Amino acid sequence: LYITVESGKPIGSALSLKDLIVSVQKEVKPFVVVRTETAANFFRQFGYTTFVVNYPLDITSSKGIKRAVQFIPRLVRDCIQVERALHQLERICTDNHIEIIHSNNSVVDIGYMLSKRVHKPHVWHLREFLDLAFGWNPFLGWQRLINYLLRSDCTISITKAIRKHYRLEGHKNAIQAFDAVRSIDDITCDKNKEKFFMLCGNISPAKGADTAVRAFGEFCKTNNDYTLKFVGTVSDSYKQELLDIASQYGVQSKIVFEGYQSDTKRYYTKATAYLMCSKHEAQGRVTVEAMFYGCPVIGYNGGGTKEIIEDGVNGYLFKTIKDCATCMRNVIANHNISTIIENAHEKARKDFSIEN
Repeated sequence: LYITVESGKPIGSALSLKDLIVSVQKEVKPFVVVRTETAANFFRQFGYTTFVVNYPLDITSSKGIKRAVQFIPRLVRDCIQVERALHQLERICTDNHIEIIHSNNSVVDIGYMLSKRVHKPHVWHLREFLDLAFGWNPFLGWQRLINYLLRSDCTISITKAIRKHYRLEGHKNAIQAFDAVRSIDDITCDKNKEKFFMLCGNISPAKGADTAVRAFGEFCKTNNDYTLKFVGTVSDSYKQELLDIASQYGVQSKIVFEGYQSDTKRYYTKATAYLMCSKHEAQGRVTVEAMFYGCPVIGYNGGGTKEIIEDGVNGYLFKTIKDCATCMRNVIANHNISTIIENAHEKARKDFSIEN
């Protein structure tokens, strides 16, 4: 039984879970739990039996007085919702002969509680820097979450950085395993690149979109015939903020917002390079997708990115905005870029393919 965080359109963790199920489908019979019908439809299209259960997430962004005022009312509400959800989940476990319970995110704590109710093993998949990347904290505190993780039968951290962040280093059942992202058959390379850099996904401050604009502005001081494309959803206010930054460099006309695209492969294959500017990326599906599709990656030297990209070998790493701009210039000047792409292909095949 896979218990997920999803309540709307599929996000990275949903895509990663789908790929995980594909890679183990010969060994398991999967059942999925989501929080809304919208999310359920995503998994049902692949033929997975999916249940909708309303349960709260163990996260809060409130602090100080606001948190103190809201704590008791929310605690009461959450306790009622959790008890109702556990009743439904216990019945699902019994009716479908569930043998393993798998929580697909760090914010899903109900899977751990369910495992104790039905006396089944619990696996907890840790996929994000809860506080660093999103500004969230566990609603009932970090110590409770850490204790639950340590008492689970197994934890899977998608990078070593995540395992360290949740204080699981040295724990005997704390596994580090990258997410599968694509099939080996998806490895491709189009040598006829177009003159644009790209950033894909949820365009937000957490993903470092402003860093990408500033670095692009620096890059354009010596290379004025490129564009920067954002492929994904972005709020109107943040879009304007990015354009305001671009105007400081005189490159606002070179910033292109493509919006959400169901087919992103065509962007990866043609882009000069991909900009991974998030400082706290757990792994980065988009980083790996770029590697599969022959798009050189320029990534921030931190989080899980530095476990994937080896500077000058299968991509480029940077720390500052000027470093990023220099990497962009290196990509277009590097006559050995085909070797870097080939090395990225090999890394993707070895560590991130569904088959492996």
